[in-house]
Amino acid sequence: MNEISRYIVIGDVHGCLNELQKLIQKCKIRPNDCLVYVGDVLDKGPQGPQTVRWIYEQAQIYKTVVVMGNHELKNLLRFQSFTEKISKDSTVKLPSNVYTNNYFALRDVDKNFLTQSLLYFKIPKTQFIVIHAGVTPKCTLPKSSKITNIRRVDQTLLRVRFVRVDDEVELTTKIKTVLSGSHSKIKETISQTKILKKYEMISLGEEWEKHQYWAQMYDGRFGHILFGHSSWKEDSSSKLFPHASGLDLGCVYGGKLCAAIVTPNAIDQNNADISYVTVDALKTYTLKYKATLIDDKGYYRDQ
Repeated sequence: MNEISRYIVIGDVHGCLNELQKLIQKCKIRPNDCLVYVGDVLDKGPQGPQTVRWIYEQAQIYKTVVVMGNHELKNLLRFQSFTEKISKDSTVKLPSNVYTNNYFALRDVDKNFLTQSLLYFKIPKTQFIVIHAGVTPKCTLPKSSKITNIRRVDQTLLRVRFVRVDDEVELTTKIKTVLSGSHSKIKETISQTKILKKYEMISLGEEWEKHQYWAQMYDGRFGHILFGHSSWKEDSSSKLFPHASGLDLGCVYGGKLCAAIVTPNAIDQNNADISYVTVDALKTYTLKYKATLIDDKGYYRDQ
């Protein structure tokens, strides 16, 4: 294959196949281009299995890289477990929901294609790197981006949003009931403290005002990160940080589908060209949108 001329990095598709096709057409794809997906190509939207199938078929024509998102990992882990159960007991009943139905609508070749997703992708001859969610100040990247065991994937790279800035003390109180004989009850209060370490990822839903968005803290040590995961439906192009750009503009929520077009510079990789292309969602496919709210310094703010 000839040398890649451009890398078209596409934000979270979430089964919005029609918008994906429009976006790639708008990017005026060329034979020597490489399509790079930041992950979460399926789930939530209307055509998850069809989207994976279409990406796989396009991968037979164009160089294609899929970075694993938390939704790919969720599917592969869940249904690896289902496969193991079925192999042991053919009568086992599987749950029926949109995620299950999506997965079993995939062909085996599509499932195998997803298992080859990368943990991250460094765009050659540029300062850009594609990671689904992001990094924390203390995390490192494995030497190899290939995933050999999905059960051991560092989920920080697939899920991080907010990060703890300082050590925090978590106090929990439990009331223990002790039975003495058949009638008496003695209740005692047990207090436990736990030190929550700084720079750890905050679980979704546990953010508060002293937690900062990871991209605001990121110092650029891995290069300029192109990422998805957090939706920035309110932005008309990408969500820009000093050393990172968010490409999930909430297409599945009725926002936009975004691509960053990276053109390597043969002379100076630090001056690789980047531009952004978007298409509007054709409709709102799910109403379960929660904005990623931060202040000017990247700290969490409540709605």
